[in-house]
Amino acid sequence: MMKETVFYHGSVIGGLDTILANAKSHVDGGKVAYFSTDRVYAVVCCRCRQENFVTMRPKDGIQHYFGRFPEQLKVLYEGKEGFLTGPFLTQI
Repeated sequence: MMKETVFYHGSVIGGLDTILANAKSHVDGGKVAYFSTDRVYAVVCCRCRQENFVTMRPKDGIQHYFGRFPEQLKVLYEGKEGFLTGPFLTQI
């Protein structure tokens, strides 16, 4: 039996109606598009593509934020816009 799953996409670009594989894979460097079943995590991904590292991860339903340099939240997000696209439904 197939299960419906909801996915979200976070971006600094608003009004997206098509999401292309323009991001760089953290695994092999290939082009990918990132989606998440966790809405909060998708919002955290609304950052400049040059900032290519993860600042948060969901674990057991709880968001865990970690900083890699001083004033990271301010540097990455202050004064910037982010857009959440979705939900997208798919069957798995």
